Amino acid sequence: MPRTKLSAQSDAQRDMTRLLRHGCQDVKGSIKQSASAFGMSNITLGRRIKDPGTFTLAELKTARRVLQLSKDELVECISRML
Repeated sequence: MPRTKLSAQSDAQRDMTRLLRHGCQDVKGSIKQSASAFGMSNITLGRRIKDPGTFTLAELKTARRVLQLSKDELVECISRML
């Protein structure tokens, strides 16, 4: 079986996706219920979670508040994506 080596960028994006997806499920029960707390449709939230680089600053602030994430936790995930 060939070895595959994922880049640090894809690892960071996967970690951010995991943080957001699990946060939505833990706090609100589902992404659908979280979407209303975010003030966006569940399709848009799903798309943003799938590609976290598309979040705006305002949406990240809302995510931090809704998902009850610490500032350091969110900043660490974002800084790894840069």
